[in-house]
Amino acid sequence: MAGPVARFKWSDFAVRWLFVFALQVATYNPTGYHYIDWLLEPDPGLFPVKVFVGVALLIVHIFVIALALRTLTPIGVFSAVVFFSGFSWAAYSLGIRLPSGSLTILWVQVAFTTAVTGGMSLALFRQHISGQVTPVEEGGRHA
Repeated sequence: MAGPVARFKWSDFAVRWLFVFALQVATYNPTGYHYIDWLLEPDPGLFPVKVFVGVALLIVHIFVIALALRTLTPIGVFSAVVFFSGFSWAAYSLGIRLPSGSLTILWVQVAFTTAVTGGMSLALFRQHISGQVTPVEEGGRHA
């Protein structure tokens, strides 16, 4: 028995994008307020807490990336890299220059976040565009 058909909504995409971007920025960002800097601070009393937070971040990163890769496949990953490379090149040719360092890191995080969020939303987007229902997995097999 099939349940209700999920529909693609841009608001859902935005929520996913914000979640993935927050995950990226919490792990590393150019401001100095992120997990990596906190981990490297000399405070041996908090080391077990830092390791626990690191393991939790790693688990969430693995979950998000695995979910995106499952939908994107290697061709989709390649397409995302080519798309954002082409976009960067086109912007550069129009005179839009990112200063090196902090903003370059932020641009890479935005591009990565958009690609991963696209991967997470791709199944619903395909269904929305084509009208075809994606097979639901039950017990590791397609139903």
